[in-house]
Amino acid sequence: MSQQHYIHSVMQQSMETFSIYKKESFAGRLKLAEKIAEILQLNADELIDIAASETNISKERLKQELERSSLQFLQYASAYKNGSWLIPRIDIGKKDLRKTWIPLGPVVVYGASNFPFAYSTVGGDVASALAAGCTVVVKAHAAHLQTSILSAKLIHQAVIECNLPSNIFQLIEIENHADGKFLIQHPYTAAVGFTGSFTGGKQLFDWANEREKPIPVFSEMGSLNPIFMLPDALQNEYLDWAKKISFSIIQSAGQFCTKPGLIFGIDSIGWNSFKEAFAIQLEAMSPTKLLHDGILKSFREKVNHAEKLTATHTLRKGRDEDNKVTATLHEVTATYFMETEILKEEVFGPYCLLITCKDYDEFLAASQHLNGGLTATIIATYEELKNNDLLIDRLQSVCGRIIHNDVPTGVVVEPAMLHGGPFPATTDSRFTAVGSDAVARFVRPITYQNWKSIALPDELKNENVLELWRMVNGQLTKNNL
Repeated sequence: MSQQHYIHSVMQQSMETFSIYKKESFAGRLKLAEKIAEILQLNADELIDIAASETNISKERLKQELERSSLQFLQYASAYKNGSWLIPRIDIGKKDLRKTWIPLGPVVVYGASNFPFAYSTVGGDVASALAAGCTVVVKAHAAHLQTSILSAKLIHQAVIECNLPSNIFQLIEIENHADGKFLIQHPYTAAVGFTGSFTGGKQLFDWANEREKPIPVFSEMGSLNPIFMLPDALQNEYLDWAKKISFSIIQSAGQFCTKPGLIFGIDSIGWNSFKEAFAIQLEAMSPTKLLHDGILKSFREKVNHAEKLTATHTLRKGRDEDNKVTATLHEVTATYFMETEILKEEVFGPYCLLITCKDYDEFLAASQHLNGGLTATIIATYEELKNNDLLIDRLQSVCGRIIHNDVPTGVVVEPAMLHGGPFPATTDSRFTAVGSDAVARFVRPITYQNWKSIALPDELKNENVLELWRMVNGQLTKNNL
């Protein structure tokens, strides 16, 4: 059987199973999520050992990531069951109208190299798609293939123990672009989730939009996560911020999509003191292997190119030996940054660029030269914050999460978390890849008009059998109709 015939078979099985699984109750989906979380924890040691051998990620960080993966399954399915994100709408007047959400269909998920658990085979895209009632096909990531295979085996075990159809979840391997395009453009593929590079995520988006019937692609493609530091906040706390931000950059060798990549400051005693302390703090990074050879090659090329730019000043030159690297810190003027497009591209790894502005006007002007990102941060006193509405407005327009006096790394799995942002950070800034609202990516609204209560889905019946909060004639209530 050719690879494309195999892909077709997988997608056909996924579609056939979807017709069954989409009718599974909220309680049934929660039971599956609980079983997956339980089995992941029972096999945690083996999963972590395999992932550590494939990725150069520490076992301690992998343990935390696996715990997060288990939490995602529990939280997303529970949120769907209790309706905390759902809020059915019922309007009874001239017409009897009742709106709810239904799953899209088979979802294809591309895993991330830097998160072998939380954004891969047992990651948030899979958890949220299953919670939504979709079947899932995961394209295994070559950088942690054995981890993906074992993860898939454990999900299958959970599916069987819950007496659900085995093809709710499937794992496939794809080795070339032609097969990847075939998968995305297969008529049974209903949506795509992706975490990775801009090149990869944009390619999937383009393939999906070339289809006769385009489908949504939720690509999370990285970010520069700029930090804007105001003078008063730096004056007395520059050392504390140097320590905190440097750790945010070097943890996991700078391989988080929320790593700060740009830091803006106004030329002053505080800013100069921060730069010196920051360069010293980055010395704390031990030589570390990056996730795989492809990332190492890209990191070397981008850092070397940045060093050769005529206006770049090297504040700390990283070491590169035995395929291990340390942090590199460069500085440019705001004028040069605004004129040089390549400086607005992400460098994935332990790298940061400082942008020195000659005055506040240039500081504000630089904020207009940012691409869309996951986060933007303002380091400021409360008084500075009150007097910088224009800066805040500009940063809000280019990020999904705006931060005051904290660092962007450390994404927590909570309903209020938004992990997304304007293009090119993601292909759809209206949604999040983290938190229970992530389920919303894989459903669509549908309105039932003039139906008898007995024939409606449970969440829309006259009797509120699921005890959900519902918006009835404009009022939020749990009452029966």
